[in-house]
Amino acid sequence: DNPMRWLLMLPIFFLFRRYKLDWRVIAIGLSIGVFLSVADATYEVYFLGIARASGTMNHVITFGEIMVATDVLLWVLMIFAWNNNNKLLATILLIASLVAFYGSLLSVTRGAWLAYIFMIFSFVIYTLKRSIFNKEHLFSKPMLLRIFLALVVFYLVSLTPQYRTIEGRTIDTINY
Repeated sequence: DNPMRWLLMLPIFFLFRRYKLDWRVIAIGLSIGVFLSVADATYEVYFLGIARASGTMNHVITFGEIMVATDVLLWVLMIFAWNNNNKLLATILLIASLVAFYGSLLSVTRGAWLAYIFMIFSFVIYTLKRSIFNKEHLFSKPMLLRIFLALVVFYLVSLTPQYRTIEGRTIDTINY
């Protein structure tokens, strides 16, 4: 079933390959999708009382994985927009990236969060490869702001009942 879905994506890939796509259109489309799906996930958790949000997907794990992947893409596009002096789009992408991170917290998909570890590891290698003494890449404003706001989002989630679900699922995984 899963390989067939990817095979159906091949015609779309070849169709888009003929045209040059603007990265801003993709970034705005990802942002709109994140806002809509996380709004649905918030409704599921806080109004319907579902422990793990599935967003607009049919399964919580799929939703969490897509939110983490989208968050990483939006994070990269945010840095790209910032470096191209497109501050308004970078701000929108920052907010969308944080919302995607929040969506991954609502789905309680802990395995997908390992992507953040690999992203940080590859970023440190990239920074070391460019120059150990070049602090502009490691301590840039959008990076520090995104990390700080992600910690704020995680702290705010820790004050909600949803954090008890995250904590319980994590303890169960460690015990297994």
